[in-house]
Amino acid sequence: MISDERLAEIAEDGFVQHGDSKEMARELLALRKAFSEPDCWEIAGNIFSTEEEALKPGFRGKPEPLFSKPDYLNGTT
Repeated sequence: MISDERLAEIAEDGFVQHGDSKEMARELLALRKAFSEPDCWEIAGNIFSTEEEALKPGFRGKPEPLFSKPDYLNGTT
Protein backbone atom coordinates (compact mmCIF):
# COMPACT_ATOMS: atom_id res chain seq x y z
CA MET A 1 0.00 0.00 0.00
CA ILE A 2 1.27 3.46 -0.85
CA SER A 3 1.59 5.64 2.24
CA ASP A 4 -0.43 8.81 2.74
CA GLU A 5 2.82 10.76 2.66
CA ARG A 6 3.76 9.32 -0.75
CA LEU A 7 0.28 10.03 -2.13
CA ALA A 8 0.59 13.63 -0.92
CA GLU A 9 3.95 13.91 -2.74
CA ILE A 10 2.44 12.52 -5.94
CA ALA A 11 -0.52 14.90 -5.66
CA GLU A 12 1.86 17.84 -5.22
CA ASP A 13 4.51 17.14 -7.84
CA GLY A 14 2.71 14.70 -10.16
CA PHE A 15 5.79 12.47 -10.34
CA VAL A 16 5.04 8.76 -10.13
CA GLN A 17 7.98 6.44 -9.53
CA HIS A 18 8.30 3.07 -11.22
CA GLY A 19 5.81 0.70 -9.61
CA ASP A 20 3.73 3.38 -7.87
CA SER A 21 1.20 3.60 -10.69
CA LYS A 22 0.67 -0.16 -10.67
CA GLU A 23 0.17 -0.13 -6.89
CA MET A 24 -2.25 2.83 -7.10
CA ALA A 25 -4.27 1.04 -9.77
CA ARG A 26 -4.52 -2.10 -7.59
CA GLU A 27 -5.66 -0.04 -4.60
CA LEU A 28 -8.28 1.83 -6.64
CA LEU A 29 -9.64 -1.40 -8.12
CA ALA A 30 -9.89 -2.96 -4.65
CA LEU A 31 -11.72 0.11 -3.33
CA ARG A 32 -14.14 0.17 -6.25
CA LYS A 33 -14.91 -3.52 -5.77
CA ALA A 34 -15.29 -3.18 -1.99
CA PHE A 35 -17.66 -0.26 -2.25
CA SER A 36 -19.72 -1.70 -5.09
CA GLU A 37 -20.48 -5.08 -3.50
CA PRO A 38 -22.24 -5.14 -0.12
CA ASP A 39 -20.59 -7.23 2.56
CA CYS A 40 -23.96 -7.88 4.20
CA TRP A 41 -27.45 -6.37 4.60
CA GLU A 42 -29.18 -4.82 7.62
CA ILE A 43 -32.80 -4.31 8.64
CA ALA A 44 -33.62 -2.82 12.04
CA GLY A 45 -30.36 -3.99 13.59
CA ASN A 46 -30.54 -7.49 12.13
CA ILE A 47 -27.66 -8.51 9.86
CA PHE A 48 -28.10 -10.84 6.87
CA SER A 49 -25.51 -12.30 4.53
CA THR A 50 -27.65 -11.77 1.40
CA GLU A 51 -30.36 -9.34 0.33
CA GLU A 52 -32.64 -12.28 -0.43
CA GLU A 53 -32.30 -13.51 3.15
CA ALA A 54 -33.13 -10.01 4.44
CA LEU A 55 -36.28 -9.87 2.30
CA LYS A 56 -37.78 -13.01 3.86
CA PRO A 57 -41.06 -12.48 5.73
CA GLY A 58 -40.82 -11.32 9.32
CA PHE A 59 -38.76 -8.17 8.88
CA ARG A 60 -40.15 -4.80 7.95
CA GLY A 61 -38.30 -2.23 5.96
CA LYS A 62 -35.92 -2.04 3.10
CA PRO A 63 -32.61 -3.90 3.45
CA GLU A 64 -29.68 -1.49 3.65
CA PRO A 65 -26.35 -2.63 2.19
CA LEU A 66 -23.32 -2.59 4.48
CA PHE A 67 -19.83 -2.36 3.09
CA SER A 68 -16.40 -3.16 4.51
CA LYS A 69 -12.92 -1.87 3.83
CA PRO A 70 -10.65 -3.98 1.63
CA ASP A 71 -8.27 -6.20 3.60
CA TYR A 72 -5.23 -4.19 2.56
CA LEU A 73 -6.66 -1.10 4.30
CA ASN A 74 -6.90 -3.15 7.49
CA GLY A 75 -3.25 -4.21 7.11
CA THR A 76 -4.04 -7.87 6.48
CA THR A 77 -2.57 -8.45 3.02
